Order: sequence, then C-alpha cells, then structure tokens
Amino acid sequence: MPKNAWREKRAIERPLPFGQHGTDVAGAGYKHPLTRNRSEEESMGAETREGCDRIIASAEARGRCAVPMTPQEGRRLRYLAGKDELVRPYPGAFARRGRWEGLSRHQQLRHVMRTLSDQGTKWVFCAMSAAVAYGLEVPNEVLGRLDAVAHDGSGAHGSRFVMRHVVGGGNGIIVDGMRVTPFDQTVHDCLRMLPFDAALAVADSALRRTGRSRAWLCDLFANDSHGVSGVRRARCVCRFADPRAENGGESMARAAIIEEGFELPDLQVELHDPMDGATYRVDFLWTCPDGRRIIGELDGWEKYLDPAMTEGRGTLGVLVAERQRESRITMSGASVVRFSYRQVRDHGYLARLLAAYGVPRALERTEVGRRPMSRAPRRGRWRIEAHKWTVFVTRRTMHRRPKRGGTSYGPHSLGLDDKTRPSMVGDFVIGA
Repeated sequence: MPKNAWREKRAIERPLPFGQHGTDVAGAGYKHPLTRNRSEEESMGAETREGCDRIIASAEARGRCAVPMTPQEGRRLRYLAGKDELVRPYPGAFARRGRWEGLSRHQQLRHVMRTLSDQGTKWVFCAMSAAVAYGLEVPNEVLGRLDAVAHDGSGAHGSRFVMRHVVGGGNGIIVDGMRVTPFDQTVHDCLRMLPFDAALAVADSALRRTGRSRAWLCDLFANDSHGVSGVRRARCVCRFADPRAENGGESMARAAIIEEGFELPDLQVELHDPMDGATYRVDFLWTCPDGRRIIGELDGWEKYLDPAMTEGRGTLGVLVAERQRESRITMSGASVVRFSYRQVRDHGYLARLLAAYGVPRALERTEVGRRPMSRAPRRGRWRIEAHKWTVFVTRRTMHRRPKRGGTSYGPHSLGLDDKTRPSMVGDFVIGA
C-alpha cells in the first residue's frame, strides 16, 4: 500500500463535520454527495434545461402535469421549482408556472386528475371532481381538494390534497383520461353535498348537457331513504333546476334571487327590436302585476374579452353594441337592472338592488336549501310558484317540537310520498 494511502481512504469514507461540505478532504479531491448534486443543478447546462423543457412540453401537449421518471429528472425539476420557474400542484407533479396560472380552476383539476390516472393509481374520482371531468358547471368556491371514492372501508376521511367519500360508482369509467364515477352517480353526489346555489348550477348544467327533464333529476333520489344526508336539499334543487340557464353564473344568480324571496324570473326571453327586427335574448325577465317589465342582466368579463363571444370585435366595439342593444330593449318602457357575479355573491346588496328596481317579492324571507338549526317548525308559511309546483316555505322556531296530529307542516308530521300529501324537501313543503 502506498504511503498515507490508508489515511486518504479513511478520509473519503468518514462523513464530514457540519459546515465542511464541499471542501477537499486530505487532498483527495472528494466532495460530499449532497454538495455534488447541488453543484450539478446549479451548473445546469443548456442541454439539461432543454431536456427538462421537453418533458414539460410533452406533458402540456397531453393536458397533464410533468412527472419525473428518474431520480435525476426529479432533482432537476425540483431545482427549477425552487427558482419559481415551475409549480407543484400535487406531490411529484410539476407544471410551468406561467402556463399553469393561465389555466382555469377546472382545467387545473383536469390536469392533475389525468396525471394521477396515468400513474396506475386505482383512484376513482367522484362528486365535484367527477363533475369537473364531465364539464359540468361547478363554482370555483367549492373546488378545494380532490374528491375520490373511499375503497378501504374506513369511511369518509381526507388529507391535505384528497378527500375520500363513501359513495357508489364501483370501479368507475374513463372519461377524457380520468377515472370517475358514472354520470348519474356524480350528479346525485353533487346535489347532496353542495349548498343550494352551487347544487343548482350543477343541476342546470346537467340538464343542459344531457337534454333530459327535471323528472330524471327527481328519479335519482326516488329510492333514497329519509335519513340519507342531503337528500331533502337535493330534492328541493331538482324542483328549481332549469336547463335554460346558459352558465353557472346565471344559475348562482337565480339561486340568490330565490333565497332572497323574489319571484322566479323567466329565463332567456327573446325580445324583438322594432327598428330592424333583430332579436335579443335577456338573462332574466320579471313581469309585474301592473304589466311593467323588468329585465335582469348578469355582466361578466367573458363577453368583453373572450374571442369566441366578441366575434372579432374589440372591447370598445362590444361596449358600443351592448349600449345599443340596451337602448333597443328599453324602447317599450322596460327597466334594465345589471349586476355582476361579485354582487350576486353579496345577497344583501342584490336584494336591495332588486327591491330598488321594483322586482316583485314572493316571500319575505327564505332559507332555501339550508338545514336549519332546529327541526321544529316556525309559525307561518309563504308560497312560491316553481314550474307548476307550489312550494311552501315554513318559518322555524328554536327549541320547540311540533304537535303530533295537528296542522303543523314540519318534517315530523309529514309523509314521504308527495303524491298523496305534501312532503318536506329541504326547507320546503312541496305540494302539487
């Protein structure tokens, strides 16, 4: 053995003290593995970066996130993520920051679900995540963690990224590269789990996408027992579902109108221009008892910025056409009330706005689709007409149980068959 060779060998094998990584040991020219990897990443050459770009570009072309196939690729992608060039929407999945932030929330969820489905996982996405895969109108406010079916028998549980639900659906079906529950099961789960306004948006889009009637929605809950969570609210949503709503924003606006006790407007009514015979469609139309008409319009940025809706015109051209359209539809004396999606979310403001324009009220106060703190009925009830159904809203009091055999219309005294007598649906009493 050469002189001092054993000392060099011992120096290479011995771990370095804290703070000495990256220095030569006993003249051997050795560097600690952590330091060696960091040096390779910091000196990432053009060829290496080009390889990372190819991986990411290939994933983007397939509508997926980039997943490293080797530890070396993983180190390089993590290095780029540390420099804010990439984002990690899910552990082990990467995407280019600029492109990812330009995607909508629905598109981001589809990218992640396709990526996880390609990794060989046995996950079956359900509820809101499955609705996004089907292209239904799910509000962004209710889209958080991924929703997947719990197959291990442990019941509903969740983690930072995934929420497990005990629902039907079996092994699921493949839709656009994502394994999801069947369509009917997905709609059933969403209507049970979501609040009234978000569930109404899903129900409207389901009818609009399939061309089915409200009877199909009601049949989804025909076999559910009275104790199934969210069924009463879901049946209430079915009564108000309308495929004429063009988008989720209009559905959310109609839900706010219902919850604030205003009369149901007519949707997508065509009005004719007396000057040139053109036809305009309005989002909402109320006809007052005195014959006066009030038109409601939901404003969104898409109609001014989306090339598919601007028809090649600039923003200024769209604004001018909108002003001319409004002047034509008001020639008959109709009032036009305009509101944005943000104003729709503020129910108090929307109620004051509609009341200022004279929109007729059907109720003084409602709690549509919201489970009350007490199951005991309140005094009094109001009625609202909804698609040939008379919907009675009952007030509720705290800490008071209904009388058996009396005239109370609380859930304790109502039957389950609404064909023979009224039955409780959400916070409503439904009668023919």
